[in-house]
Amino acid sequence: MIQFNLLPDVKLEYIKATYRRRIITLVSLIVAGSFLTIFVLMFMFVRVTQQAQLKDLDKDITANLNTLKENKDLDKVLTIQNQLSKLPQLHEEKAMTSRVFDYMTQLKHDKMFVTSLSVDTEGNTMAVKGETDSIASINKFVDTLKFTKYTQGSGDSVSEGQAFSSVVLNNFSLATAGNNAARAASFEVSFNFDPMIFKNTAVENKPLENGVKLVIPSIISTPSETQKPSITSVQQSESQDQGGGTQQ
Repeated sequence: MIQFNLLPDVKLEYIKATYRRRIITLVSLIVAGSFLTIFVLMFMFVRVTQQAQLKDLDKDITANLNTLKENKDLDKVLTIQNQLSKLPQLHEEKAMTSRVFDYMTQLKHDKMFVTSLSVDTEGNTMAVKGETDSIASINKFVDTLKFTKYTQGSGDSVSEGQAFSSVVLNNFSLATAGNNAARAASFEVSFNFDPMIFKNTAVENKPLENGVKLVIPSIISTPSETQKPSITSVQQSESQDQGGGTQQ
């Protein structure tokens, strides 16, 4: 079958132009709709979600400002010069924990080896772990802590106090045979200390005169010495025996 196109060229161009116009119009409508949707979403975010976030932030700012306003010394805290003026006082109030090494050298005996030492300046507590030759040496160290005092000042202004308190022997153990006899016993002791022994200044921010000194007693805590009867008791016992013999 033979077909003949009798439409003029102008008509054909018109039909093609109409088709292209419809496609362009459809694409334009789709793009416009997409932009309109995005605009609506952005408008909702700005007018609703963002406004709610801004209100929450305003509430947080107001609450924090009220908290800061309750601090009467806020101006002093924010002043750099005031911070600098507090440095000497903070230095005077800090604990001189470096003294602990000198103190421990004075407290421990020759047969004692310190393996661990901890100092808590907030709770005023210390813990010492070490090794020594016997249980008697451990008891000697514990007794030394219990009876050690300290002095501060000089002349007529000397003050005295108990250096350590609540001394507790937490645990101890004996090594098996064949080990080093000088470290045959291990132990752990915890105790409280008077903050004055680590204090940098005395009362009223006056420097400590001659510092703080420990007064360590000479303690013999071995059973052979502590349980040995005194000369007086022996004499009394002998006199009683003699008196009893006379009566017979």
